[in-house]
Amino acid sequence: MNIFKRISVYLKFRTKTFKKIGSNTQYKQLNSKYLFPKNIEIGDNTKIFDNAFFDGFGGIIIGNCCMVAPCCTIITGNHNYEKEIKYLPFDTKIIPKAVVIGDYCWVG
Repeated sequence: MNIFKRISVYLKFRTKTFKKIGSNTQYKQLNSKYLFPKNIEIGDNTKIFDNAFFDGFGGIIIGNCCMVAPCCTIITGNHNYEKEIKYLPFDTKIIPKAVVIGDYCWVG
């Protein structure tokens, strides 16, 4: 990795605080986005490849020894579709729900 890319990655992630980052975990990619990082937990020996988009609004828990493919998107909020509404999107209420990925998973 050249020096300019290293500096850019450092500057991008220096203020991001995750709920938990395990040991030997690789997640810092220049073109990846992590929204609400304080709600994101990543286990040990996990690799998240480039161009990932994680919306941690409802919480994301990724186990140990996982691999997340490039361009993977994880969204934790959903529209309220419980009501009987005849148009889309259902309403403006967003319901956060956690996404939990267990140990030894490959996500593509």
